[in-house]
Amino acid sequence: MLMFDKIAFNIEGLIDFAYWCAVVAMTIFYSLRTGKALITNDYKGYLLRMCDFLDRYKAWLHKN
Repeated sequence: MLMFDKIAFNIEGLIDFAYWCAVVAMTIFYSLRTGKALITNDYKGYLLRMCDFLDRYKAWLHKN
């Protein structure tokens, strides 16, 4: 939480804010890159696992 009430401007505060912005930007960048790679590289595997799950679920429903 950022609070600007009664805080004097100094270089340390500016450095802390720049560090916070860099961490947020890198987190967003890495999550987007990892998510894109996961979707494009493992999409067929995801579909196979989903089909297998549905087949097992249907078998379970017929059994019960």
